[in-house]
Amino acid sequence: MDSSNYPSDYPEKQSTRKDSRNLFIGLLIAAFLGTLGYAIYSGSHHRNIQESQQMQIAKVVDEKGQLQKNFDDALVRLDSMTGANNKVQGLLSDREKDIAHMKTEIRSILNKQKLTEAEKTKAQELITELNTKISNMEQEVARLTQDNKNLTDDNNRLMQDKTQLTSDLTTTSAAKDELAKKVDIASTFNASNIKVTSIEDKKNGEEKVTDKAKKVDKLKITFD
Repeated sequence: MDSSNYPSDYPEKQSTRKDSRNLFIGLLIAAFLGTLGYAIYSGSHHRNIQESQQMQIAKVVDEKGQLQKNFDDALVRLDSMTGANNKVQGLLSDREKDIAHMKTEIRSILNKQKLTEAEKTKAQELITELNTKISNMEQEVARLTQDNKNLTDDNNRLMQDKTQLTSDLTTTSAAKDELAKKVDIASTFNASNIKVTSIEDKKNGEEKVTDKAKKVDKLKITFD
């Protein structure tokens, strides 16, 4: 019997294998696209997390750097004030323990690698308090400086007044001595019954009392 007269199932099997292969390829492509999509999503998500972390780190570093700068500025104010005026040493000695404690506490916070929000707040509060104390000291120094200037001006005026009084006293003493001399002279010349006589000298050497002014050659004074 010729088998060619019967329908063959070969084309059907060949079509089934082809469909299976296409399905397998489709699944591979879908898996690849899914993996690629996940990789893209994962990479993008990782980059977002990384960027967010970097931004947070930059923010923390910037905030810590600003706190450090504020602290350094306060120390510069304190050092410049104490270096410029020795009178501040007295003020500083009274508050040295308090200020030293604040400086130590601020440094201990800023020396940490990472700061919590509470620590940043505490450091800022301490720096603000330190600046307030420094401002109060600056005002006291300005007041003391003005007081010292006023005292210097008063002292200069007193010195001028003293010089003038000394000069006046010297002049008064000299006038007093001169007056005393005149009093002495006057006291030694204590005469009574003073008489003044007009005398005319004659050619023969004799003296003659005259009452004519044109003939008076000399006056003769007598007293008791």
